[in-house]
Amino acid sequence: MDQGLKLKLKRLLLSRKWNVREDQEKFEDDYGAELPTGREQLSLETMSVGFDLSEYHPLLRRIWRARGYSNEKIQQIVYPIEITYPSAFLFTDMKAAVALVRQALAEQSKVLIFGDYDADGLTATALLSRWFREKGLNTINLIPDRLRDGYGLTEEQVELIKSYEPDLVITVDCGSSSLEEVKSLEESGVRVIVTDHHTTENCDHTASAFINPQREAVDFPLRGLAGVGVAYYLVRALEYPQEPHPLHTTLAAIGTVADVMPLWGVNRRLVVDAICYYESAPVGVKILTEKSRKDNVDISASFIQFNLVPRLNAAGRLGQADIALSLLMTDDEAEAAVLADRLASLNKERRDLEMEQILQADKQVEAKFVWGRDRIIIVADESFHPGILGILSARLADQYQVPAICLALEEDIYRGSVRTYGDIDIHAAIASCQDLLRTFGGHSGAAGLSLPKENLPIFSDRIKSYMSKLDDFEPDELSLELELEGQDLTLDAVHALQVMEPFGEQNPQPLFFLRSAVIAEIRAIGDGSHLRMMLELPKQSRVVAVAFRQGDAAMFYSAGDIIDIAFYLVGNTWQGSENVNLHIEEMRLSITADEVPNRQRAVISKPMIAHVYNHLSALLDKEQDLIFDPLHLAHWIGSDYNRHISSGQLLTILQLFSEGGLGDLRSLRDRNKRFCFLPVTQRIDLKTTDLWRELYEQGRIVDAS
Repeated sequence: MDQGLKLKLKRLLLSRKWNVREDQEKFEDDYGAELPTGREQLSLETMSVGFDLSEYHPLLRRIWRARGYSNEKIQQIVYPIEITYPSAFLFTDMKAAVALVRQALAEQSKVLIFGDYDADGLTATALLSRWFREKGLNTINLIPDRLRDGYGLTEEQVELIKSYEPDLVITVDCGSSSLEEVKSLEESGVRVIVTDHHTTENCDHTASAFINPQREAVDFPLRGLAGVGVAYYLVRALEYPQEPHPLHTTLAAIGTVADVMPLWGVNRRLVVDAICYYESAPVGVKILTEKSRKDNVDISASFIQFNLVPRLNAAGRLGQADIALSLLMTDDEAEAAVLADRLASLNKERRDLEMEQILQADKQVEAKFVWGRDRIIIVADESFHPGILGILSARLADQYQVPAICLALEEDIYRGSVRTYGDIDIHAAIASCQDLLRTFGGHSGAAGLSLPKENLPIFSDRIKSYMSKLDDFEPDELSLELELEGQDLTLDAVHALQVMEPFGEQNPQPLFFLRSAVIAEIRAIGDGSHLRMMLELPKQSRVVAVAFRQGDAAMFYSAGDIIDIAFYLVGNTWQGSENVNLHIEEMRLSITADEVPNRQRAVISKPMIAHVYNHLSALLDKEQDLIFDPLHLAHWIGSDYNRHISSGQLLTILQLFSEGGLGDLRSLRDRNKRFCFLPVTQRIDLKTTDLWRELYEQGRIVDAS
């Protein structure tokens, strides 16, 4: 069995824990009932006048209850247009910033906007620059090159800014930690307004005005703004008492979705306003939208996130952020069309590069990675593109189910990106090696770092040693909303879910659970990377289910298998007819009564023991751990056996291996187990074990002699 096939199979043998928020046994569709501890009770009496929960689809009420949404949040979902924009002048230094901008306009000063190369920074730069242009003042817009300059306001960028001889500099989506750099500008006679949203410990900034919601009190109502949201609020203050033009709102919404900010409060109102007034969006945004849409799909937060944002970000990742900024700034349709096509090409180039380098990284990993033993992946190559290291490390972490570090070499310095897996604090792991690093930063889930080329071997050894000392870790638990049954899968339910849009951070699209679906048909589709199934459900005839990026599952599942699925409930229109579809996030074999591990019922035989041993030997090297769901492993091993092998039979055999010194079997949380073969120097006779004798006496071993 080749290594690639082994890796695919091992992923399919694993199940992660599914947590369903709603307790089915305690659920009652009665909002007078007591809610689980820590959740605010939903009360009809405290709702706004005219707001009646009973008017909404039962599925919505179940979701809101399961999530513990307060009255206020439900009203924000149902009536987002009634969310009010808090005053822009709640920001410390907002009045000072407004005075500086008005002075610059009055004196026709030279204004430079310094942004960032991602979609948040680009939309913020375009938003402010377009506002100044409307007021008759063209700004200098400076976006650092991701590949050459890196992030933020550096000493080199300060010297470049000075060469333009501006009177006023406004930073967007950066600058909070650049105290010395801003001080250098101020001392040279340049006034600086810093607008940013990143965490800061420097409330006393060197800028003339420092606008950042993170410097405000913990209950500040605008703490969830993206960088473009802060820039938008500067425009709100400048336009007061008038409202900003919807064009500015659209730009603010795109950047907010791009930076995965929580879609509550002001952010939710921003996105809803932008969708409602999309016709007022910049010409470039509208043309990019039309070129990205398929089948006239509705504009939504999801559409922005998965269609517009990747195209804008691709330019920055490949060091051509100026193309994306030009698209956001132009008012010429012909120019916008050319720029939109260029962004599409860059996005395809980014995807192709990503796939090429993922394959390249896979070869490195497969050559030395030992599944179940190695606890972290480290890949380094001078050909890796710095702009996609974050994507690359995230893909590897997901694929191999361990944290991943991807490094690119430039001038004898490795610079890279780190992504964790499960509940591992990767920042703490990196910090344990900080004496070997030039720079590092991030949080528990992701980090960035740089180190001298000569330090890589000792860094690799040390962080691998650190990871090896951690307790067993498994994938993150999957959180689901509710368990549904066949009769719940209706178009009425699909349409009711639209009330909760726009979906996004802290208001995700509901993920549901359905058990014991029978696969009637199954096949890989597209280029083989996706899966299409026809499922038979109790109380429902058949329903189509699609599993994106899960085409490998076709090698494991077949018609007749009974599965549990975690899925999104969606509608699909084909030839004018709309039907219910299930978009599968995860699936696993369903537990049935006769498959529950039970040593009292498991009857095994010598040929079955040999069959299990041979299959595991083909899959595992000695001392290599296998994390598996017993149902899945039994299903695979039994797929070419002359009779069914249950999970109970499999576990009995693995317990025999463990008791005989041939292997080691351990239980993990939920359904998963861990097994490995042990090194042996002499022949092992399983008949000498107490378990064999016990099974023999109970008549549970066939051909036991």
